[in-house]
Amino acid sequence: PPHPLAPPVSLPYLFCPSPCPRRPAMKKGAAAAAAGAKVGGKVKKKSAALKAKREPKYKVTRQGGKIAVLRPFTDPEGWARRRQKEKPPPGGWPKPPAHWPPGVRVHVGRPIYWLPKGWGHGIKTTCVARLAAYVSPEGKMYYHRHTVEEVIGRKLGPDDNLDSATRWAQEQIQAGKNWRGQLVKFSPDSKLFSCLNKRERENLVGVD
Repeated sequence: PPHPLAPPVSLPYLFCPSPCPRRPAMKKGAAAAAAGAKVGGKVKKKSAALKAKREPKYKVTRQGGKIAVLRPFTDPEGWARRRQKEKPPPGGWPKPPAHWPPGVRVHVGRPIYWLPKGWGHGIKTTCVARLAAYVSPEGKMYYHRHTVEEVIGRKLGPDDNLDSATRWAQEQIQAGKNWRGQLVKFSPDSKLFSCLNKRERENLVGVD
């Protein structure tokens, strides 16, 4: 214990014999940068995420009187394929039904298996890329399956257009094509025979 006649000693002197240097005040930007460096750059990541959220995902533009949607892509070949001008079938494009809106032609390829009876499958002629359109019996046009399901009020499946799908399959089989309308390529028999052992090859029937 100190002597009763000793002068009083302040508490800071007891805990810190020498004056402690104070850090200089940091600006808000420097403080944020330092905090970002400490937490592994989370501040920068958060600001980049907010910036990406504010920017629109797709941009719509008009080219030559046609509406186009600018979307980022990673497949240049697919991008060019979707913009190739389609050749009309022999005899020309079929005439659209009277209740169809303008700017849509009849789709003549593979039918949509889930499209209900009475609905039409067309292709927009006012779009730069190939855009499918589904026309209701009332003449209203939609572009997505989930939208058609909302209009009808139920989920759609193969049973909604079974006759059309069966007819398409029969036509492709007779033409030697697959479901996508492509010619079927078979591997040569020698590829199968190469998988057989000696005993199995002895049981093969000759061409004669």
